Amino acid sequence: RVYSGMAIVKRIGLVETDKNDRPLDDVKIIKGSVKNA
Repeated sequence: RVYSGMAIVKRIGLVETDKNDRPLDDVKIIKGSVKNA
């Protein structure tokens, strides 16, 4: 579940991909965190 930054997640989803559904350009996530529910 994404609690903040959904706009960034949507932008990552718009990256062009090849026939194997891999991004044509590198996509790097610089910072993230996991929280216990």
